[in-house]
Amino acid sequence: MKSFRLSSSDVSRVYDGDTFFIKVDTRPNFAEEIGVRIIGVDTPEMCGVTAKERRWAIEARDYLERRINKSRKMDFLSKSKKFRFSHGRILAVVKIDGRDIAQDIINEGLGRKNHGEKRDGWTSRPKRKVKVLKGWSRRQVFVVTSVLLAVAVMIWDNY
Repeated sequence: MKSFRLSSSDVSRVYDGDTFFIKVDTRPNFAEEIGVRIIGVDTPEMCGVTAKERRWAIEARDYLERRINKSRKMDFLSKSKKFRFSHGRILAVVKIDGRDIAQDIINEGLGRKNHGEKRDGWTSRPKRKVKVLKGWSRRQVFVVTSVLLAVAVMIWDNY
């Protein structure tokens, strides 16, 4: 397993929700941009077929950009001895502040799991994973919310 660490200042730009570019000094007084493709997630494309897909791509890009800008450290991991390349990009698992960014993007509903297999187009948006409180059913949450709302209305009426 090969790895290296960068900071957010090493990132020159974010292209979409699963690709960004880093600055690499290749020669004195010369920096080059190298693309990094995040393994494990597929997000809508900026040059998507529909306006909806392009709008979703912008949301995914903005989310990744915010996460990178707020980060303290970024780790890149490759499962092979050398970083693999695809379309001139490094393929790597990316962890931002210790969290797998691919899984975070999927959990936010901005992308879907993908490990290199053929994918379909973006006709529908992935579902956002909703965290449910353990031990509470939907009915219990509804009842408690209704009671709290009723109490608030009674208090409001008394003033």
